[in-house]
Amino acid sequence: MYLEFLRQLDGIGIKALDPAQLTRPEKQFFGAYLAQKVVPLTDLIDGNEITELKTGALYFTADELQSLVRLPESIPRVLPIPGRGGAYVRLGALIRMRNDLFLPETSRLFEFRLVRLAQLAALEPIGMNCPKRSSHGLMAR
Repeated sequence: MYLEFLRQLDGIGIKALDPAQLTRPEKQFFGAYLAQKVVPLTDLIDGNEITELKTGALYFTADELQSLVRLPESIPRVLPIPGRGGAYVRLGALIRMRNDLFLPETSRLFEFRLVRLAQLAALEPIGMNCPKRSSHGLMAR
């Protein structure tokens, strides 16, 4: 389903790239962006002190759930790639690429977002026009 979604986005001129597809200068640009704009807004929560997860926040956890990295909703989840019209990279993929900026020791990160059941009922079903709706949101940024 995700690959089909990416193909449909590509069909309307939107390319979702993986960090491995970025050039070295682009990786440096996004590394600086993460260090300057994202890390200061990020919470690192000790795994033993997790009492409540915020709805809508984006979380990352390491293999052992020793800590959680929490990003606020105010940070865009999809970022345009400078100089590449219509090309974007997901914030989560960038964070996993540069986990050294977020964790005391390098570890593989897993991404998740908490959605409460009451919120699921309010969401409209995902249909085949999802890439079209997504493109409007991306273009507005």
